[in-house]
Amino acid sequence: MLADAFKSEPRVEFIIAQGSQLYYDVYERTVRYTHGDECKYGGGVGGITIPIYKALARWETVRHADLTCMGHFHQRTNLNDLIINGSLIGYSPYSLSIGARFEPPAQDFSVFDPKRWRGLSMPLHVSSTEDDQG
Repeated sequence: MLADAFKSEPRVEFIIAQGSQLYYDVYERTVRYTHGDECKYGGGVGGITIPIYKALARWETVRHADLTCMGHFHQRTNLNDLIINGSLIGYSPYSLSIGARFEPPAQDFSVFDPKRWRGLSMPLHVSSTEDDQG
């Protein structure tokens, strides 16, 4: 539906992954996009970054990426080479089931610069503060 709605807009391009990962070049660097469900967390003591970085090491043997972006874990994390998106719907039964900490509904927003690569990075909150509970 979105592709049909934007078919006359030359500035919008839809790139559909053929598998669980999509690679896209931005300013001569590669960004890997994946949902993140390939990473098994299990609520470990070390947090989500340990199993994710193990997966990144495996993926790097196949194809290099300067940055990996994923969701799935419902907790915003923003590191130099990894962005884990927050949850648009906010805290949910799924968030509770995976042991995610509470976060208000938000999406990650990052600005890329051709000289410095990543610049501004912040959450875009999608609820009023009265709706946030925690």
